[in-house]
Amino acid sequence: MPMVSLQLSDDILNKFDEVQRKSGYLSRSEALRDAILKFIGEHERRQDSLEIKRAIISVIYSPDPSKSEEFATIEHRFEDIVKSFSEYMLDEQTLRIYVIIGEHSRIYDFTQSFNKIKDTLTASTFI
Repeated sequence: MPMVSLQLSDDILNKFDEVQRKSGYLSRSEALRDAILKFIGEHERRQDSLEIKRAIISVIYSPDPSKSEEFATIEHRFEDIVKSFSEYMLDEQTLRIYVIIGEHSRIYDFTQSFNKIKDTLTASTFI
């Protein structure tokens, strides 16, 4: 394994040593490797959230005029990623299927908007 040299102020090193001990790491090297892996993972998650994704979002709900207004508001707010949708009547419920293309974070926000509406179920499939 290659060795890496690092300069830190005494204050930062003392804080790091304290966190290392409290976290149960046996050595600075072990703690630093873990911190670097977490740093890399966070960067990859941020990059992934910016990638353009395709998704099918299914929303099942009981027909209600107030829900139609809420849905219209959501659709308008996310018109940049909503490419199309279809609506189907299923006995006493309605199924809406959305085709979405956009950044993962926008798709997540779109789905969460429906999850906030009472008695509404959502499912997401990324393709």
